[in-house]
Amino acid sequence: MRRIILTKETWHAIRALTIALGVYIIVGSGIHTPEKSPLQGISLIHHGAFLEISVPSDFPHTATTTGLIVVARHTKVASVLGKGSEHFVQGAVNSEADVLLHPGESAYISAGESPTGTSFRVNACTGYLSQFQTFIPPLNRPCPTPLYTGGEASCAHYVSSLSSCEIVYNDIAFPKLSKQCRAFVASEFTYNGCTRSTPVTFYEWRLFTPGISSFENEPVIDLYDQSRRIIGSFQQADR
Repeated sequence: MRRIILTKETWHAIRALTIALGVYIIVGSGIHTPEKSPLQGISLIHHGAFLEISVPSDFPHTATTTGLIVVARHTKVASVLGKGSEHFVQGAVNSEADVLLHPGESAYISAGESPTGTSFRVNACTGYLSQFQTFIPPLNRPCPTPLYTGGEASCAHYVSSLSSCEIVYNDIAFPKLSKQCRAFVASEFTYNGCTRSTPVTFYEWRLFTPGISSFENEPVIDLYDQSRRIIGSFQQADR
């Protein structure tokens, strides 16, 4: 196999393209530079099915994850972390920006495509997203319960019986409610309805690697910064 040496300018052009398209690259020799990365010092954990990055509370600066290169050492496949949505809206084309982890914040990196189509910051309502989609690790499910302020006792009783983080469907009691009560439930017991009334974000991001389908059989994952400097290695915790 011929070895192709990339110039610095060519490498940056390829990296920009992979971020824009969400594609992956195959890693050969010489991917990294010997310089020390300014992101060394952040916490790296390989949980087997997913990865976790945590920025210590005393870290001297914000860490940008967009453009970081996640390398599966065994299969020599890599994926460039893309941009994400700070305030994700379901069913819409979300605006995306560089993902920034401030000191004290963390991100879970899951293999494969995002079920929502983008990386996103976790909020008080993201449990709704896992009703019909699978996330690894699972999303937090205790969403805030919508506050019903109408005067219908039957509607108030019905609302109090509902589970948090779940859209109402196939419920035989639902058609028996008043039109106003059905409209309230259909609007508020949803992810978007929840975020309208409780726009609280957490110190956690969910990031994805379209170019790597699984971390399970990868004993070591290497992480490089945007300039190909090694940040650290994820070794599976149970190995």
